[in-house]
Amino acid sequence: MRIRMKLSGFTLLEMSVVMVIAGIAMASAGGLYRIYAERLALDKTSDNMTLIHTALQNYYIKNLKYPCPADPSLGLDNDLSGVSQCTPGGGVVRTTGRDTRADTDTNPDNILIGAVPYKSLDLGTYTENGNLHNYNSIGDAGTASTSLDGWGEQIIYAVSESQTATATFDTEGGAISLQTEYGDTLVSPVGSAYFVLASTGKDGVGGYSRDGAISKACGSVAGVDSENCDNDSTFVQGIRSEGAGATHYDDIVYYQKATATTLWTYEKDPITGKIQKNVYNLNKGNVGIGVASPTERLDVGGDIKALDFRSEYICDSTGTYCFEALSLGGSGMVCPSTATTLGLLTGIENGQPVCVSMPVPTSLPAFTCPKKSGKQTVLTGIGLDGSYQCESL
Repeated sequence: MRIRMKLSGFTLLEMSVVMVIAGIAMASAGGLYRIYAERLALDKTSDNMTLIHTALQNYYIKNLKYPCPADPSLGLDNDLSGVSQCTPGGGVVRTTGRDTRADTDTNPDNILIGAVPYKSLDLGTYTENGNLHNYNSIGDAGTASTSLDGWGEQIIYAVSESQTATATFDTEGGAISLQTEYGDTLVSPVGSAYFVLASTGKDGVGGYSRDGAISKACGSVAGVDSENCDNDSTFVQGIRSEGAGATHYDDIVYYQKATATTLWTYEKDPITGKIQKNVYNLNKGNVGIGVASPTERLDVGGDIKALDFRSEYICDSTGTYCFEALSLGGSGMVCPSTATTLGLLTGIENGQPVCVSMPVPTSLPAFTCPKKSGKQTVLTGIGLDGSYQCESL
């Protein structure tokens, strides 16, 4: 008996159709995954830069200055990675920006460019109501991973050098220029940003890797975002454009500019860090009230009303002639006397006592102060003419 078997399967045409469909599905899935991965990278970059920006603001509140950059060429495994470095060297670069009033000269002020000093942003802890709080309220801003963008490159940190020292910090001391991809300024006055944070984006041009090496040389890919890695005083915050050519821009930039609120701040307890009731002015220049161009630390164009005030010196309006407040409220001014004359103070001129002498009386005639309006008066002094001075009780 002959047995026949029927074999079944896919024809070559059917297999081709299946493979085409599978390829389309895989291509779609791959495209969706790339979009997903890029979204994750963008979100991580934004999150980290927001954390760092907040940490820098917290650092300023505690120290009244910003930290210097860290050296990006060290790599994150180096013990000195993430440590503030205020002198140029390694990957920390000093360049010049605009001239500010932070100093008295007319020369361009310095800018330091490097990496995020994530270790220096650890602001310590304090206790309030029995609970332990961290000045660095943003959690892991003091860790190396936060100093990287979503593509694994170290985030660039540029800061106006005058803003890294309390003695030279000035509310108008920012020296960094921020502009759009079209060259329009983003800060006023032009070139007045305090600090800048910049991610070199997806292409990583000009960025340092976590190992401390430059991934791609600045300018190796055409695009306006090369302005953010060329170590000058100008940075660009533009609209994302991944097309090739001169308009290419895939960087992410945060910055801090001067605001009116930085003119005043609350006093903080140096141990607990708790805010006190007192406020003080951070302006390094003169303050005018009713005066457009103050010439003194506090220049008032008008009267001052006060229950009391404290001063070391009291001067005339020009500041030429002054005398110590202690001359009135302390040891006083003395007019010289002799055995036969008395020195009497009649005024103050050019910061010195004005004195007259009168003979010491050998005897005093009997005298009784008269009543005034039915009230008894008492002797309070003797005038230069020898008359008696009486006042009512």
